[in-house]
Amino acid sequence: MKMKIAAIRVFQVVARLHLLVLIVAGVGAVPIAAAEPAKPANGGLSAKRPEPTPAVSVLELPEDCFLQGQLVPMPAGNAPLTTLRWRSPLFADPLEFRFSEVERVRFHAPPNQPPAADVWRVDLRGGDFGVGTLESIDAEHIVLRAVGAGPAPLRIRRTDVQRLARTTAATKVFVPGLLAGWNCSRGGVREEAGRIVCEQAGTVAYRDVAAPLRACVEIVVAWDNRPEFELFFASGPAAAKPAGRDGAAEKPEHYRIEALGGELIVVREGATAAFEPIGTVDDAAGSLRMRVFIDQERGRMAVLSADAAAADRPLFDAAVAPGKAGRQSGLTLKLRRGGVRIDSLRVTPWTDEEPKVKSAGDLGGPNAVLESFDRTSGMFTAREGDDVRQVAAADVNAVEFPAAVATVKPPAAAVQAVQAVLHGGTRLTGRIVEVTDDVLRLDCPSVADPVACDRRQLALLEPIARTPAPVTGRLGLLEGSAGRMRGRLVNPAGKDKGIAWHPRGGVEAVAIGRAEPLRIAYARATAPDASAPTAKPVDAGSPATLYLKTGESILCSVLSADREGLRIKTDLEADLRVPAIAIRAVELLSSSAGPLSKDKFARLLTLPRSQQADPPTHMLRLPNGDYVRGKLISLDDSTTRIEVVGTVKDFPRSQVSRLIWLSIEGDDSESLAARAVLEVGDPQGVPSRATMLDGRRVSLIAERLDGDRLVGRNGVFGTTSVDLERVERLDLGPAALEQPQGTVPYSQWKLKPAAVPRALKDS
Repeated sequence: MKMKIAAIRVFQVVARLHLLVLIVAGVGAVPIAAAEPAKPANGGLSAKRPEPTPAVSVLELPEDCFLQGQLVPMPAGNAPLTTLRWRSPLFADPLEFRFSEVERVRFHAPPNQPPAADVWRVDLRGGDFGVGTLESIDAEHIVLRAVGAGPAPLRIRRTDVQRLARTTAATKVFVPGLLAGWNCSRGGVREEAGRIVCEQAGTVAYRDVAAPLRACVEIVVAWDNRPEFELFFASGPAAAKPAGRDGAAEKPEHYRIEALGGELIVVREGATAAFEPIGTVDDAAGSLRMRVFIDQERGRMAVLSADAAAADRPLFDAAVAPGKAGRQSGLTLKLRRGGVRIDSLRVTPWTDEEPKVKSAGDLGGPNAVLESFDRTSGMFTAREGDDVRQVAAADVNAVEFPAAVATVKPPAAAVQAVQAVLHGGTRLTGRIVEVTDDVLRLDCPSVADPVACDRRQLALLEPIARTPAPVTGRLGLLEGSAGRMRGRLVNPAGKDKGIAWHPRGGVEAVAIGRAEPLRIAYARATAPDASAPTAKPVDAGSPATLYLKTGESILCSVLSADREGLRIKTDLEADLRVPAIAIRAVELLSSSAGPLSKDKFARLLTLPRSQQADPPTHMLRLPNGDYVRGKLISLDDSTTRIEVVGTVKDFPRSQVSRLIWLSIEGDDSESLAARAVLEVGDPQGVPSRATMLDGRRVSLIAERLDGDRLVGRNGVFGTTSVDLERVERLDLGPAALEQPQGTVPYSQWKLKPAAVPRALKDS
C-alpha cells in the first residue's frame, strides 16, 4: 500500500513538472571545437573553430574567434607571466595577448602511448588532479610521476590532497574533460577549464558514459545561484523526453535526482515508483557531491553524499522492478532555470554488495592515517592508534585524506593563474613562469617545485579569470585563412607608413603585410546611417559620384571633361586628371526618371554597321530620362558639348544628370582600367579595397590612418581615403585589387555591334 501511495505522489510531481516547463528532446552532437556555435557573435560567420593539428595549435578568443598558430617562447623574469605570445601565419610578427582576454589554447594529441601498468589519480582540493605512477608518500608530499609533467616526478603537497585512487581500465573520468562526446540541445553547453557549464534554460545535455549494469557514478554539480535541474542516470539520449500526447507511450525507466523549488528529490521510476526528499538547495552558491549507485538488473538506486560523516548510510536506497528489459549507459542533464556546472564526473563498476563511499579496497578505517608508501617494496604503511600495519599496494583501491586544519591557498581568480591539462590526464593550476620551445614551466601552489610541462603533451591551456577590458569605438572582425579576431586598424608604432592591427585583448598592434589576404568586416548595427555620404562634399553646390570600370567610386566635384578624361576635385586632391580609359560613368545630378525598358536599353546599345568604324564614345542622360549618344567634346561649369552623327550639340550642364563612357563588348578596357588603378609608383602600403555601407567600392594602396580615415594611393584617384565609420568590408592583400565579383555599376553599358544582314554574309 505504501508503495502505491508513493507511486501516486511521484507521478503527481512528475505531472506538475511537465506542466511547468517544456522538456526539450532534440539533441545534436557538439564537438569540442565549437563550444558555443549556435549563435555566432561575429556578424553571421558560421565557420566552426578548427581542430588543432600536429603542426598547428588553436588559440580561442571571445565571440567565437580563434587564431591558428603556435606559442612563442617567453623567458623567465622576476614575476610570473601575464601575457602569452602567439605566432599566427596571418602576420609576420607574433601577437601578444593578456591572459584575461583569452578563452583557451588547444593543442594536438601526440601519438597514442601504451598505458602504464599501475596508474594512480591524485585529486586535489582545488579541483586539480594528477595522473601517473605513484613513487612515494611521506608526511609532507605525495610523489607522482605524471606523463608530460617533466622529467622529475611531482612532489604534491599532502595538505592539498583530497583522495588517492587507483585508475583501472574500468574507471572512466569524463569531467574534468572536453566537450567532445556531449550531445547538447540549443547549443547551451560549453566547456570551461575542463568543467561542463550549462547556463541556458531548457537545455538538455547527454553523454554516453559507458556505465555498466551495476555502476557507481561520482558526480559534483555546482552553481552560483539556486538552479532547477534534473540529472538522469542510466539514461538514453531521450531520457527527458515527455510521454506521448495519447498517454500510450511506454512508461519511463528513470533513475534521477531533481532540484525543484529549493528541494532536492531522488526519484526511481520503473514498473512502479519511489521517491524521497534528501535535502534543500539554498539560494546562494552551492554544490552537490554525490555517489549514485545503479543496479539496472534489479532496478535499484542508492544515493550517498560524498561529504556525509556517516558515509555508509544512504540518503536514498530503493529497488523498483524495471518496467522494461535493457541497459542504458548514459547520463543526462536537463536545466530548467539558472545555471549549473558539472565539476566532476567519474564512473566505476559497483563491485561491492552494498553501496559504500569506501569500497573493500580502500585503505584503513575511519581513524586510520596513511603514513607512507614505498614503491620498492610496494607497501603502504598506515597507523590506527598504536596499531601500525602495512598493506600491499595491490590490495588498495583508494585512500581518503582528511582536510587540513589550515591550508594556505592563493586567490582562485588571480589574473596570472592558468589551468594546464596534459594529454596524460593531469590538470594543474598555477602561474606560467617561462615558455621555451620544449616546455611550459608552471608554478603550482599544490606542487613543491615548478612543473616543466612538456609542450608535446599539452592538451589545453586555459586562464582562470577572464576580465575583458571595456570596448570603446567601432571594432572590426578580421578574417583570414588561419583565423578571425576582433580589433581595429591603427598606425604601426614608430613607422611613417603602413597599417597595423590591434586585436582586442592584445598588448600592442602588429603590422599588416602585403602578402596574406585578409578581410575586415564591420557590423552595420553599430555603424552610422548608411544613407549618409561617405565624405564631405567638396563643393556644396555640385557633388558628383565618379565610377570606374574596376568598380570603385568616389564623391567629388567635376571641374571639366573632354575626350581624354575628367578633371575632378576631392577632399584630398585639389585638381586631379582621371584618364578616360578608367572611367565608367559620372553622376552629376540626382535623377528621378524611371528605369529603361529592356527593348529601349538594347536599342541604345546596338551599334549600327555605319558607325562601327568610328563608334560613339559617350552617352548623356537628361533629367527627363532621355539619352543622347555621341562623342563628348567638352564639359565645363556651364555647358556640355557632344558630337552626334557629325553634328555638335550643346546642352546646359544643369540639364545633364549622367555622363557614361561606352565600351564595346569583347574589348580589353577593363584590364586597361585595372592597370591604371594599380599604377601608384613605388607602393609602400597594403593593397586594399573598401566596400562602403552604400555599396560603393574604393581601391587604394593603404599607407596610414588619419583618425578614422584610411589614407593611401590610387593610380587614378591619386591620394585618397575612406572613412572607416562608413565601411562595411575591407579586403587587404594583392587579391583585394582584382576585378570584384558581382555587379559593377554601369558595367552593362557596352555597345554591341549590329548583326550583319544575311544577304551580306559570305556564302
